[in-house]
Amino acid sequence: MAEDLQGLLEKIQKQGLDKAAADHAEIVNRAKQEADEIIAAAKTKAAEIVHTAEADAKSLTDRAESAVRQAARDIILKLEGELRSRLAAVVQESAVPALSPELMADIIREMAAGFAKSGGKVTALELLVSPQTLKNMAGALKTSLRASFETEPKLFADAEISGGVKVSINGSDVFYDFSDRAITDIVSTYIGPRLAAVVRGKTE
Repeated sequence: MAEDLQGLLEKIQKQGLDKAAADHAEIVNRAKQEADEIIAAAKTKAAEIVHTAEADAKSLTDRAESAVRQAARDIILKLEGELRSRLAAVVQESAVPALSPELMADIIREMAAGFAKSGGKVTALELLVSPQTLKNMAGALKTSLRASFETEPKLFADAEISGGVKVSINGSDVFYDFSDRAITDIVSTYIGPRLAAVVRGKTE
């Protein structure tokens, strides 16, 4: 009887130990599975955070680069505009004293000669000059031209002219503009693109 009781106790103990071992193994497996799931979720989240951070960094870099390029373009355009403005001012300032009565007379004779070669005849010659030129140089200009034309040139003041001359041959037949403003426009048109190329670091 005592032996049967001992065997029963041993059986109960073994079953209890087996169940405890099974429960332990299940708890360990479940904990491991949950840990793996947590680690996997953490890795996924970390990857998402890294991807978002990289995308944000690239977007920020792109915006910064775009802003820098735009700022550089704005600076270049502003510099070009300033240089063109200064170029025009320098050319106009230099053109006014350079256009002496003698030079203007030479220009007018050349224009008239070209007109004559094309079969025309100068019957009337009107000159538009600055008020200052009309006041101080009209006599010298007429004297320089008198021997070259059958009719005496007529001089008129034009407040928009600071230097140079506008030439009208036979009324509205032929008109030439050699005013300081026209010469400035011609020089600026020629030099302007080359100046811009230098500013932009390009050569033609």
